[in-house]
Amino acid sequence: MKISCNWLKDYICFYLSPQELADKLTNAGLVVADIKSVEEDFCLEVEVTSNRPDCLGIIGIAREVAAVTGGILRYPETNYICESINVSKFINIVVDDSILCPRYTARVIRNVNIKQSPEWMQKRLRCLGLRPVNNIVDITNYVMMETGQPLHTFDLDKLSGQKVIVRRAMAGEEIVAINGARRALFHDMLVIADSKRPVAIAGIIGGKDTEISESTKNILLECAQFEPRQVRRTSRALGITSDSSYRFERGTDFEGVDFASKRAVRLIKEIAGGEIAGGITDINSNKPVKKKITLRMERLNRILGLEMKRDIAVDILNRLQFKIINEVDNYIDVEVPGFRGDVYREIDLIEEIARIYGYNNIPTKTSISVRGSVKSKYERVEDSIRQFLVSLCFYEVKTFSIVDKSPLQSINLWSDSGGIDIANPLRQEESRLRTCLLPSLINTKIYN
Repeated sequence: MKISCNWLKDYICFYLSPQELADKLTNAGLVVADIKSVEEDFCLEVEVTSNRPDCLGIIGIAREVAAVTGGILRYPETNYICESINVSKFINIVVDDSILCPRYTARVIRNVNIKQSPEWMQKRLRCLGLRPVNNIVDITNYVMMETGQPLHTFDLDKLSGQKVIVRRAMAGEEIVAINGARRALFHDMLVIADSKRPVAIAGIIGGKDTEISESTKNILLECAQFEPRQVRRTSRALGITSDSSYRFERGTDFEGVDFASKRAVRLIKEIAGGEIAGGITDINSNKPVKKKITLRMERLNRILGLEMKRDIAVDILNRLQFKIINEVDNYIDVEVPGFRGDVYREIDLIEEIARIYGYNNIPTKTSISVRGSVKSKYERVEDSIRQFLVSLCFYEVKTFSIVDKSPLQSINLWSDSGGIDIANPLRQEESRLRTCLLPSLINTKIYN
């Protein structure tokens, strides 16, 4: 994930050099692999692990910076003025599979002016390695990099029947993607279709037939949540990957869908003009339940080896935007925000507190007590027999239970069976489970 330092400062005020910022993020668990100077800006390459999709947007990184610096996070403006005509007058949305598409939102903006996006936006996109196209496409890319939530825009006038259907592909259907690639579709793939044909592959890429062009006047803004495994399977099967599929495969925030959509509409109004239809089509039948976790201060201090006060733990959780429901004695009841799908156990909260508190601030114990275990009677007898045989000049030989299929290894003195084959061996030399020790002993003698 590439982030622009100048862009980051829109959401969090800090007075750190790029290297100091990189060090703080790395110490907090977000490893910064590289720093580059790009067009009077600095670009940081952050290694985001698969369990932290919330950090695949600039705001997510700003949230982490706010947590480690104690700064205040500022969210971008999303308010706008819309018309009295409702969006339902222009488009009808149907979701056939709510499991594969838990949430789908659509907004309509009419009479937009397609042109180049402002230089400040182009500069930020280039810093992140994205190629500017036009103001509408650039805005959707900008908001995706800002929030971590992918969006897509359709030319509304090119959608047949004023209808959008989120469904599985039908037999024999195919699509020409925006990048010009023609792909045959299969029934297990989720598509966005109009009344006649697929117009996008859900969560991966849009179709060329409905893309935004210089002649576009009316647009449909899509912002949705798709099931990660479905997106991953389809992406692999078609051999198409994108910034959108990368994020959908790791999971997006159910609650962040509407925020990203409103943010995009605000920017479209500012940059491309147009008239925003009133309301929103928002289909969400599988809203997730907020996770609640109880944190015990006694366990926190036992695991970290600290005597941390409850107020410090509460402050760190608040900075990470966890909601404190209740504080009673040495217990803290916490509600996990929707964008932190990786936190669902008490130990996860302890890890969050530890990384923000600073692992280097946890004292090192100079002496570690080790208590030896007492051997059982069976182990003592076994040791005695081993020592007795060694004293008689015998050798103890330990060999692998998994062997190859050579004739020697097929020897079995006790039965006609040559061994049990392994279904998926990692190596040919380890493809059979032995049934006799003698071949392994002979091999050891030959080798030595």
